[in-house]
Amino acid sequence: MLTFLLVISLIWVCYTDIRYRIIKNHSVVFIAVVLTMASFIDGKLPHWVSACLIFFIGAIAVYANFIGAGDIKLLSALALSFPLADVPEFIFFITLSGLPLAVVVYLLHRYGKKKFSRSVPYGVAIVSGYFVMLFL
Repeated sequence: MLTFLLVISLIWVCYTDIRYRIIKNHSVVFIAVVLTMASFIDGKLPHWVSACLIFFIGAIAVYANFIGAGDIKLLSALALSFPLADVPEFIFFITLSGLPLAVVVYLLHRYGKKKFSRSVPYGVAIVSGYFVMLFL
């Protein structure tokens, strides 16, 4: 049941990020709560160190206007699933997922019939990277 709730939540985050370029706080909190509950049910502790490290480094990136705050909050919430040693691999898969996404956004902006935003809905890449990490 928690897996179903997580998948639905992640799909919703992708939808809102594509449609409105916003990742809502209540969605991120819900995802963090679901992942925390899933950890406790599995008899493990959530990986708070990974989440906090990503959040604090991400705060600097947000301050530098490099990435959106919603993306960092989502990334931090999903990092609850991974030990610190797996964070570089998680970031790598997110980056791999983001490259084709950026190309598609560029092409839609450049050649689309309607004006398409140049900003990249990076929540989609974050969710894609998360699924790759889970299934590899």
